Amino acid sequence: MPQLLLQGFPDGAIKIGPVVSLLKKEDRVTYFVGPDSYFSHRVEDLASKRFAIATLIVNGHVRASEVEVSPLGIPHRTLMNWTKRLDEQGHDSFFKEQARSSGVIMTPAKVAECNGLLDQRCHRKTVLCCL
Repeated sequence: MPQLLLQGFPDGAIKIGPVVSLLKKEDRVTYFVGPDSYFSHRVEDLASKRFAIATLIVNGHVRASEVEVSPLGIPHRTLMNWTKRLDEQGHDSFFKEQARSSGVIMTPAKVAECNGLLDQRCHRKTVLCCL
């Protein structure tokens, strides 16, 4: 007769839902689905944390409401944004450098152009549009 294995959680693990748990040990966080290791990352790696939690939700191992009420306490809307990003943009989107605006740079040519418009008594909105 085959022996049945009961689902167990590692000692010190935080339970999230009926089958998912996470264990913080030394410098690593490991996610478990039942007794099996699912994903592991460094504690300070937030992109991997977002990715791991989103994949657990998308794959049906845990519900967003269970993560929300767990000790992680991640807001439901944030979890939905992560799963939407995973569905629409794929796993790479969690690890890409976010685009940032460089801001307005006033070159000497732009300064001269703006001064010329101000000398012509143009409205300030017109001057700002030339930037």
